Amino acid sequence: MNVAEIVTVCMGDLIHELREFLPAARVAFPGKRIHVYTDRGVDALEIAAEVMAENVSIHNAFDASKQISIDQVAKHSDYWQPWPIWWKIRALQERVAYLDPASRDGVLLADCDVTFREGFERPFRGDVALSPFYWGRRDIALPQERGGGLLQHRDGEFNAGMLVTRSRVFCDWWMRAYLDGLGGFYEQGCLDLVPGLFTTDYISPLHNWGKWRFTPPHGGVRSYHQHIGEPSRRMDVGALKIAAQRTAAEARATLLSFPSKRA
Repeated sequence: MNVAEIVTVCMGDLIHELREFLPAARVAFPGKRIHVYTDRGVDALEIAAEVMAENVSIHNAFDASKQISIDQVAKHSDYWQPWPIWWKIRALQERVAYLDPASRDGVLLADCDVTFREGFERPFRGDVALSPFYWGRRDIALPQERGGGLLQHRDGEFNAGMLVTRSRVFCDWWMRAYLDGLGGFYEQGCLDLVPGLFTTDYISPLHNWGKWRFTPPHGGVRSYHQHIGEPSRRMDVGALKIAAQRTAAEARATLLSFPSKRA
């Protein structure tokens, strides 16, 4: 399964993340169309022009909470908004539906705060490729006011901010699992069930390096996952932000200097 196109969802005040996401994804995945689902389409178009990222499609994403029932989705914090998560799965459904079923093409879903330094090193087997957390520590506990227990038990084994799939059946299952509250933690906890239900491959631990590693990224890391504007006193998170911003700046410079790479 090869990546044929990329999809991300970028809502509201997170629109600035596209200044990092778009140039980095454009350079790491040359020639692959990038689909952005957003409620700020004009701003997204302006940012794409600003960073000189071409071959980008902007799709309107409205407040889905007016159209769907999310009563079964467990609420863990005001930080996560259920309807943009719904749009993430819906956007993936739409893009996968356009794939040729006879091909081995897949769609890469990545959160808008992912910054790619390089693309994937190999094609994936099966119908779904998941990104394991690769926890640096498995003994981190949540505060009692946030439910207590181990963080790993709440969040699951896989991160929903990056996956690749070609399966319409998986996309439909994921949407139902999310709306039914299966797995507990939004759209993510249910991914623990995927290896038992679908032919699954795994994205390299060098990708999707987030603060859940509890370790600063090293020189071999190929993609970073962190909100640039999110405050943190942790040194490893500070190093993660610096690495992501440096990568995005290098990608913007590449697009400026080499017009052939913009598409």
